[in-house]
Amino acid sequence: MALLLRSFFLLTVLASLFVRLHGLRNRDEIVATFDVDTAIRDIILDHGFPLRENPVKPPKVLSRAIYFQRPECSRPSLVMPYALSSEVLLYLDQAIEPSFERRFIYLDKSWEAQNRFAMYFEWSKNVFLGGFGKPRYFAERTALLVAEPSDCNRSDAIDWQLVWNRERKPVALGAKRADFGDQGPGLAMGSS
Repeated sequence: MALLLRSFFLLTVLASLFVRLHGLRNRDEIVATFDVDTAIRDIILDHGFPLRENPVKPPKVLSRAIYFQRPECSRPSLVMPYALSSEVLLYLDQAIEPSFERRFIYLDKSWEAQNRFAMYFEWSKNVFLGGFGKPRYFAERTALLVAEPSDCNRSDAIDWQLVWNRERKPVALGAKRADFGDQGPGLAMGSS
């Protein structure tokens, strides 16, 4: 029994080292080839939705939010990339009204509330399985917060997992981009 327990711990340590080393090796590739902000914009534009201008400027956290307008919605929707280790709930009241519906998305999973443990599990699983072949997703530790007005249908039509998909073909931003200065009601212009 003791030998079985020791073997289990050894395999756990080796698997965690493998995940960590593989993640570090892929980090250089990710930094060189992956930009989450561009990926989000490309996916929104691929669906034919115009981008809206973000009134919050760097270095504020909310400056990373990307606004877009869906035709059936009276107000713009918001997508904000954030690090898996971040607590974004602190910024939600500054960015959106409580009536907006929120979803937290990472790879091919989504949650109604922020769930960092589940997101780290998905990241670890992707990195581990990627060690046995080319992974489907970039192992970027960036999740998405999608907030939409409650009067809209949920935008399940937008496949957000494409943000991390290695096979996604980006579009030319200049060809489809449309900026609008007015953000509409419901989106706070406060700072973070």
